[in-house]
Formats: sequence, structure tokens, C-alpha cells
Amino acid sequence: MIINSNATATNGIERQENTEIKTQIDGGPEVNKQSGNAQDKVTLSGKTEEPTYSKLISTQVRSNNIQAMTSNVTPQASGQIVSGANTALDRINTVADATKIVSDVKNAKGSILRIQITHDQLNDKAQTDKINAMLNAGDKNNVHIQVVLRDNSNGGGGTVLTGDKLKTASDDIKKIIGNFSAHSSFWLDTFNEGGTSASQDWADMESTLIKSARDAGYKGSIIVEDSNWGGGLTTGPESGLVKFSSQLNKANGNNSPALIGSIHEYSNDSDASKRLTDEINALKGKGYKLQIGEVGNANWLGGSNFEHRNTAIKAVNDNLGMLRAEGASVLPWMDQFQSDGSMRHDVGLKEGDRFQ
Repeated sequence: MIINSNATATNGIERQENTEIKTQIDGGPEVNKQSGNAQDKVTLSGKTEEPTYSKLISTQVRSNNIQAMTSNVTPQASGQIVSGANTALDRINTVADATKIVSDVKNAKGSILRIQITHDQLNDKAQTDKINAMLNAGDKNNVHIQVVLRDNSNGGGGTVLTGDKLKTASDDIKKIIGNFSAHSSFWLDTFNEGGTSASQDWADMESTLIKSARDAGYKGSIIVEDSNWGGGLTTGPESGLVKFSSQLNKANGNNSPALIGSIHEYSNDSDASKRLTDEINALKGKGYKLQIGEVGNANWLGGSNFEHRNTAIKAVNDNLGMLRAEGASVLPWMDQFQSDGSMRHDVGLKEGDRFQ
């Protein structure tokens, strides 16, 4: 998801405006996709909302009966969905709020809390104190804290880093490992929604970040989000995780846990369910563990306007059997339309919307 690090609210959903399916290649359609950027605030019912933690704590994340063993290796049990949620540092005001949000995830029977961090936030003690508070609470509550590096360019999505920017990101990964990986609840997610296509530059960026984590001594699970804004075959003709699996696995190392392939599902096409099926099968075929790192139903149209889309949620529901069989984790995005047409800006979805 694209978010503004200085905003009090995220933009909702990865935009897929003017999407046109062109051809069927390698099990997924080629699409032309244009992304927008979000505003710092959203307006609901004529009133500007600034989602703060007091509005977040009322929500419940996807519930199930699985309770993760606290370790740096992912809890994937065949036959069950692992529940989780997304949040953002800018929606958490204090260290106390950061601690409480993990307890709320635990109380909702969630096992994962995914949070993005930028280079600037990584060098801001007030922000890293929040991350450490989450990790301390995660250690105690058996909730994994999935920390993902996000670049500020393009609002945080579709970027591929090269040259000096990639070196900075590589150093940031090492700093993340050095600062946080002693916590058993810590997981690394290399980069938020990198690349608009399955390009060699995308593969070089991801393999560099994976290797940086391993070189820094990290032995735990690594989540890698697919190319095409994280969508892989759900939004383009090729999956970077599939196309470059050998290169990525080489960077991961022979004695490391298998990489987790993360899919961000925001498709709005009639064949969204099939495309997600193709993506899941392709990742399974290359030996990845599975995660739906984000899924949502609100498409940002600009300003304070959102379009209600149901196809992404339906695609995940239609593929729950496959996801359940793989013990995949499913982490709803924060901004979601509700059944009455209103929108929530929370940690996850209400219990009635849960995937299980």
C-alpha cells in the first residue's frame, strides 16, 4: 500500500485506474496500470477525519484458532489461515499506543502485525521507540511484528532502487536487523510494493536486500513482496518472484528458511479470482510460503473520494481453500469500506469480514 510517511491517514488502496487486460501470458493477463497518490487526510460524510489510535483499537483483525509460536520463523500450519493486520507509524501516537495495538491484535486472535518504516523513520528515535515497543509486546503476546522497508518515492509503491539509493536501502536493512532482530517476534519484509514490472532491476534490488539481511546475521524468515506493486500475476503478465526465483533463493542461502512470497490483492477485474489462483499456484511451484500481505476493497480516486470495489475481497475468498491448505497468512489493509457503505480507517477488518 502507498502511504505518506507524514500523513495522519493512509491513502486506502493501491490504485488500479484505467486497467485494461490485453493478453494472457504465463498464466496471468497483462495490464496497463496507472497509480495515483493519496492525500494526507480523507473526508467522510463531509467531515475531515484524522485516524488516530483511539479509532484503531475498536477493530478486530481476522480471527482464527491458531496461536503462533514466537520465533523468527513463520508459523504456517497446513489447514488454517494465519490472521494478521496492517498498521502505520503515523497512526500510532505514543509508545503506550504501540504496546496496546499488539495486545489488541492478540485479543482478536491475530498472530501478525505488519508495519512499514522509511529511512527517515529508522533514524528517528521517537519512531523506532514505537517499533521496539511493538516488538517487546510481540515477544510477550506471541504476535509477530513484520517490519517492511518503504521508500518515500511515489508515495511508497512501484519503486525500484539502484545505485546509491540501493546502497542506502541495503544499509537500512542491516540497521533494521541490528536494531530489531534480537526480538523473537521480529520478521523482515524486504521492501514495500517494489517495481511496476518483473524487471531485472527489481530482482537485483530484492536479492541485494535479502543478502544484506543474511550478511547481517539474520536467520529468520524473510518476506518478499512480488513485483507489479506487490501484485505479481494479479496485476501483470509476469511475477518477479517466479521469474527470478533462482536469483532470490541464491541470495537467501541454502540453510535459510524458505522465502515467503507476499501478494498484495487489489484487483478490480472480472477474472481477479483466476488471476490470484494463477499467482498462488506459480508461487507454490517455486517453493515459496504464502502470504496475502494486503487486501482491500477501497480504490482511491483522488481528493477524499474512494471507489468501493469487491473483486479483491472476492478473489481471496474464492481462493481460501488453497490458502488454507498452505497455512497462508492474510493481512487486511487498514482502510476498508463496510457493509453500510461507510469507511473505516483501522488496523484490520471487522470480525464479520474475516477470512478463515
